[in-house]
Amino acid sequence: MTKHKHKFPHSSSIQCCEYDEETKDMHITFISGGRHKFAGVDPDHFHAFKDHPSPGTHFHQHIRRKYKSEKID
Repeated sequence: MTKHKHKFPHSSSIQCCEYDEETKDMHITFISGGRHKFAGVDPDHFHAFKDHPSPGTHFHQHIRRKYKSEKID
């Protein structure tokens, strides 16, 4: 089981994310304080997201509406 954690120190909207390769769940923590779980995220989409120069842009274009999400307390 491999889990990845990544911080985005230069993003104005996303603080960090965690990705579980086994479950394909990605948790994103936003600067605003909200945290959401995105289910069934393809590993290639996770890696493209974490490596993108603008993670917020990538999130809105490739993750936000493509994957089922739920807010986490």
